[in-house]
Amino acid sequence: MTDVRDVPLQDATWKVQATGESTKGIWCMWVAYADARVYGERLDAWAGEFGWSDAYQFIDVDGNAAVECTITIHTTMGVTDTNGARELHIARRGWAEIEDGRETVKGAESDAFKRAAAKCGIGRNLYRLPRLYTDGTKGNDGKIRPPREVDGVPVAEWLAAQVKGNGDE
Repeated sequence: MTDVRDVPLQDATWKVQATGESTKGIWCMWVAYADARVYGERLDAWAGEFGWSDAYQFIDVDGNAAVECTITIHTTMGVTDTNGARELHIARRGWAEIEDGRETVKGAESDAFKRAAAKCGIGRNLYRLPRLYTDGTKGNDGKIRPPREVDGVPVAEWLAAQVKGNGDE
């Protein structure tokens, strides 16, 4: 059964999470992910366009700058708090470290948002998808590079076919 908080597979993409070398050769491990816009759309579908809000603040994590996102779900599902209010606030937080530069602040905000959303159940179906492995190659600089194709098929199509082949949709 599909949950409204699930990210549709057509909205997910794949990225290399880890690489390495073994006696069998060079490998790349792929995981599914979605960008922050998709997480916002899933929050809209679940809580309503005005049924949630997000707030950000800069925090210190072990001496490193980070961004913390708090997502609040606003609901009136018949719940009354001790003050007689008919609105329940459910807050979830996620954070991400900031590296140098403006783009990394934006990236940290996006990552913090997605982590907070995942704590609300958004996109958890992506974590249940299998990790997929392909061979990789080593460039002249010594870095491992993922393939563009697997068995003559573009890697994105190959990955999608592997998920569908496992019955995960």
